[in-house]
Amino acid sequence: MSRTVSSKLTRDSLAALVSGNITAIHVPRFLDLRVCNSIANAVRASDRFSGPPGSRRLGVGIDSLPDNPQRYFDPGIDVSFILLDLLNQLSAVIGPIVFPTWNSRSLRPLVVHEHGSDFVVRPHQDWDLPKYPWAQNKLELWVNLGPPPTSSKVGGSFRVWDTAFDEASYKKHQGGSGPELLDTAVGKHKEHFFCGVGGLVVLNTALIHAMSPLAEDTVRMMATGFLSVDRTTVSLWS
Repeated sequence: MSRTVSSKLTRDSLAALVSGNITAIHVPRFLDLRVCNSIANAVRASDRFSGPPGSRRLGVGIDSLPDNPQRYFDPGIDVSFILLDLLNQLSAVIGPIVFPTWNSRSLRPLVVHEHGSDFVVRPHQDWDLPKYPWAQNKLELWVNLGPPPTSSKVGGSFRVWDTAFDEASYKKHQGGSGPELLDTAVGKHKEHFFCGVGGLVVLNTALIHAMSPLAEDTVRMMATGFLSVDRTTVSLWS
């Protein structure tokens, strides 16, 4: 594994990711496979796991705030109890985790997405940090819940660059109306790795990052959320 990708999730490695001393965190077997299967089965059994096959989700992301707080805070779609084993493992490794508040209400920690073969994340960096007053920085967390791939050509690898454009340069290199950047603008990625079942990845969203397409007829379930780190606190929200 590259020296710029840490294989350990600790407060020190999170701080190193924020400061730019490393470009990613990748822990290949963060969760036991039995725990992954248990969580994935509970997600599939939930009547709130909805959407077309290959793009279903459980939970509501932060984009629902502040326009639709009723939907975001609907107790019927709180997935914390389903993801309790994952949350406990995160706390066991990095210590107590704080859930930021919005109007005195705690934010949801994670959501679960099902990705099919049409899912791809084009190269981009996040510019939405000012929307989150509780976050001095924003790291993105992914945990692969399975199922195990049936082929070696599974796709879905993470790509990370040690590059960040300023706002003016970013707009010049955008490929359209969305946040995606032109391939010619970003050049070759700094790191490229696959996250298998039970694996955890944390990226600094201020750096350019992407995810390759999954192989045809492949489905993958991922728990995702955001972390913010300061000298004393690790915050988690989605």
